[in-house]
Formats: sequence, structure tokens, C-alpha cells
Amino acid sequence: YGNERVAVDSQNYRTFFISHLLKLSIFGSPLYSKLLDHEIMYRRRRETIVFIYSHRRMSELFTFGGLSGAEFYKNGLKYVSCAKVNLRDRRGRNIIGYVMDEEKRLF
Repeated sequence: YGNERVAVDSQNYRTFFISHLLKLSIFGSPLYSKLLDHEIMYRRRRETIVFIYSHRRMSELFTFGGLSGAEFYKNGLKYVSCAKVNLRDRRGRNIIGYVMDEEKRLF
């Protein structure tokens, strides 16, 4: 994993190296062909920042041979990875939500 930190709003993310073969497996050949235009946030010669916005989309990209890297079961509970959203209610209180399926608007 890399040493760089990327700040997005109040969240910090770490950068990491992905081999070319793994990038092709996840994002398609030619490179990044599986990603939609709005999922590539930043692209330069040596770095790319992608934003995968829902659990449904994460599952599409990270499922290989019927096994998903976007969800797993432990002690009878299902754990998933998905985009996090910060919302405010009518009183101005912060509400944390997670995007499960952007097409069905399921949070």
C-alpha cells in the first residue's frame, strides 16, 4: 500500500499500487473499459483515481468466478462495501447513509 494520502472532504484515503494484470482483470481490456466516464475522477500517466458509487456497481466490477470481493458473510451477517453519503435532515443534523443501488435509489 502506498504512502500517499488523498483527502476528499473530511475523509482521508490511502493510495496503493495495483499491478497492470490486476488492473486489466478488474477494470477491463483495453484498460478502464469497464468503467463509465463519470467513474474516472482523475487520470494521469502514473495515477488514476476512480469512484465506484454503489454496492451494485462494486459487485459488478469485483466478482470473479462467482466470488465477490465486495461482500462477505461472517457469523451469519452480510458485510458489503459501498459508497458513503453525508446528508442533512430538516433540522440540519448530519445523517450518514450508504448507496446500495443507484439505479433503484436504494440507500
